[in-house]
Amino acid sequence: PGTFSITLTVSNGADQLSKTYSNVITVLGGAGLNTPLMEGFEGTWPANNWFVNNPDLDETWQVVTTNYSGANGLKLANFTSESGHVDEFISNTFDMSAMDTIFVSYKWAYANRVNETDDRLRVSASGDCGASWTLARIRKGTTNLPTRTGTNLAFTPSGIDQWSGETLILTAQDYMTDHFQLKYEFISYGGNNLYLDDINITVVDTLG
Repeated sequence: PGTFSITLTVSNGADQLSKTYSNVITVLGGAGLNTPLMEGFEGTWPANNWFVNNPDLDETWQVVTTNYSGANGLKLANFTSESGHVDEFISNTFDMSAMDTIFVSYKWAYANRVNETDDRLRVSASGDCGASWTLARIRKGTTNLPTRTGTNLAFTPSGIDQWSGETLILTAQDYMTDHFQLKYEFISYGGNNLYLDDINITVVDTLG
């Protein structure tokens, strides 16, 4: 498992030209992981549980000491990101083939700027190893993403009162496969920093 580069080579019989693209292909490790997953970003990250997609090659997800609980949390430095940039992190596959209900809980902290921008946090799920994704939750900078009032300074939550949390309940049979994946995606529109912590995936099996 890991993230690998590729090299493309073209030739006309006389001349040859090659170009290498870095960090293009991600190979996941082994068969589907078992639940529960309790991700508090306390150890090595992303390790084997997640992989990061940073197509714009700028600011991306990083483990920091700002947190809801424990010692660490995850930060996206959106305060310095350009509008339109997208950053994702995606789970390894989980075996949900004998499950009835999937619970996804997480904590987040975010403040907009004083002049609001419509940054987006999207949480999506897939039952076919990422071939298709279904949106489970979208949070927008102008409505339900902020956890405190706007600021034109780079946002860092000062306490747990500036965090919020929720639990998503997934029951669609399309998810109950051995190729379940979860994706967190942030779309920047020039707003402020986002923090995540305590991402947990738990289940109820078909026996209840």
